[in-house]
Amino acid sequence: SNCAGPWVKPFLQAFLDGVGRELGLLPPIDSTGLGVGSPATFLHSASAPTSAVSKKKEGRKNGLVQRDKNVERSVKERTASNREGVKAAAGSDEEKGVFKRMLKTVGETVLSESESFGHAYVPYLQRSIELPTKAGTIDDAGDIGIGSLSSLVKTFKLNTILIWYAMILEKRVLIYAPTSSAASILSCSTPMLLGSIGSATLASLTPYVSLHDLTPIYSACFICGCTNPLFISKKDWYDALCDSVSGTVTMSGGFAAKITSRDKSFMKKVIQGVEKQKGEEWVRNQFRAHTSAFLTSLSEGRLKAKGYSSILKGVAETTLYSRYATEDMPEFLDLRRDRPDSLKRQKSSDSESVFSRVSPVMSPVQRRRLMEERAEEEEEERARG
Repeated sequence: SNCAGPWVKPFLQAFLDGVGRELGLLPPIDSTGLGVGSPATFLHSASAPTSAVSKKKEGRKNGLVQRDKNVERSVKERTASNREGVKAAAGSDEEKGVFKRMLKTVGETVLSESESFGHAYVPYLQRSIELPTKAGTIDDAGDIGIGSLSSLVKTFKLNTILIWYAMILEKRVLIYAPTSSAASILSCSTPMLLGSIGSATLASLTPYVSLHDLTPIYSACFICGCTNPLFISKKDWYDALCDSVSGTVTMSGGFAAKITSRDKSFMKKVIQGVEKQKGEEWVRNQFRAHTSAFLTSLSEGRLKAKGYSSILKGVAETTLYSRYATEDMPEFLDLRRDRPDSLKRQKSSDSESVFSRVSPVMSPVQRRRLMEERAEEEEEERARG
């Protein structure tokens, strides 16, 4: 589906592997983090039938054959029906229960049938299983359905601002957590640090990556969650490693960011707000305003005095900033609307008085063009006078 982010397929594949292991359809994970053999090999070795008759008897005995038929039949029925959300997520009652329990660990909103769902088809045991998936977009509140910015701040505290720097610089961000659900929630929370323009980073988001498929790691910019400690030792795989166990952010690959006094003041306010339970929406609004203030000040050349000079060049060269400065996408307009009043440019000359008539949602390019048009009008008036 076009409404589901590109991260959905690998995430659901990892999720379905977990379902298979809980049901006994797939082998357990060994000490290296890899499964013991393929699904087909595992199923064959589990029953080892010698004939069609013995295969049928063995299937009846352990329930695999009947369950397999139930899954196949239910998939066909769902394809022909109107796809009833979560009710169509699994074939048998046992599988449906497993799906619901595992989905619950990555966010209650995934199971809400009142939300808008896309549909993803994931290959599983030689067949395609359809799953309802929450749309991978950030709405007006900065929510992508799975994630909690408050949890991210609680986990990394002051170091959260380093993750923000990595995001604004379009770096390779790897988030390590002991469980796949924790890794998924934290990685899905990360784009919210940028407010509404975080939706521009969803193409590089993979909530869970494993050694089975390292394709996302090869990208020049990504946000990935992982549970295998092996990733931590591979410093050439990331620019920022966010360890949820220790709450630290390790920088690598030439990425360097310093926490300024202004950053400390901002994060102190956010951390205190989280501790006082001001709510998820309050936390998101703080980072939306912070991102808006940063990009607006950068576009107006007012960041050097604020201690941001070390990363100015890097941010100015990113695709994210280029789109902010030149495009009129809704998410970028929303961010400009969030700009604090204290950042509105003051009148300093007749030629700049036009800013009093400029909408705060205009891009820097639009503002510049309007100023030029105003200057031309004034010049024509003087020529006529």
